[in-house]
Amino acid sequence: MIKNRLISTDTIKRISNMTGLYQYQVKKVLVAVVQCIVNDLALGKEVHFLSLGKFKTFKKEKRQGFNPYHGKHFEIDECYVPKFKFGKRAYDFIKSEATKNRTKGFN
Repeated sequence: MIKNRLISTDTIKRISNMTGLYQYQVKKVLVAVVQCIVNDLALGKEVHFLSLGKFKTFKKEKRQGFNPYHGKHFEIDECYVPKFKFGKRAYDFIKSEATKNRTKGFN
């Protein structure tokens, strides 16, 4: 069964072919972009990409959990969780393209 997935090397090759840059240059740029996003999220900032969406973190309060295997309650500490929300243009584009591809027989 073929899985529809994209790994970073495929993305690097595609960007390299599209831009004329060497693959090692594309990889350095992508690594730097991801590091910037992660660092800004760790500082509590929102990261916006025009026409794509935004990354942000939200706080989950301290709460009670339950382990059904042991039948015991436990405390879950507060934490910050990253989240990505697609922008309207990206969401609409993905929705329309997915519909087109599914009608062509791709799953």
